[in-house]
Parts: sequence; C-alpha cells; structure tokens
Amino acid sequence: WFLPDGNNRVTISCLLETDGIPRDVSTVSSPSSSEAEQAANAAFVKAQPYGSLPVSAGEKVKLTLEFVSNADPHGDSSRNIKATLSSPDK
Repeated sequence: WFLPDGNNRVTISCLLETDGIPRDVSTVSSPSSSEAEQAANAAFVKAQPYGSLPVSAGEKVKLTLEFVSNADPHGDSSRNIKATLSSPDK
C-alpha cells in the first residue's frame, strides 16, 4: 500500500454478498485527499478476490476498511488497516 505524504484516513465500505464480490463501494478520506483515496483503493482492489461468505454470515455483510497512515518526505511513516464486518443495515 503506497503511503502518500501527510496524515491520512481513508474509509472504504462495501457490501459483500455470498459470492464475496464487493458491491456498492464507497470511499471517503479525512482530510480529503484524492491521492490517499487512490492508494487505499489500489490496495483494496489488489486484495481481491475475496472468498465466499460462510453460510452463518447470511446473504450479505457490510465490510468497512479504515486505512490510517502518516508519512513524511524524510522516510518516517506508520500505517494501519482496520477491517470490520457488520450487518448491512448499519
């Protein structure tokens, strides 16, 4: 995952149906950064395909990925990705 300079937080959310294919994908960054969004989306796409959902998950789940990074031009950086599965109604 490419880290653009600055403090970035990008949230990607989507619905995963039983086949594991993401649908209704949305991306939001704070502070707003198209470069950070592009980097997070590239990592999201490279992680695909996702496997089929277990029967116990139901017909679909909401997947939320939060990409948090801090990078400066001098090489100091940190990164974290938090993944959450929840009911599609949340």
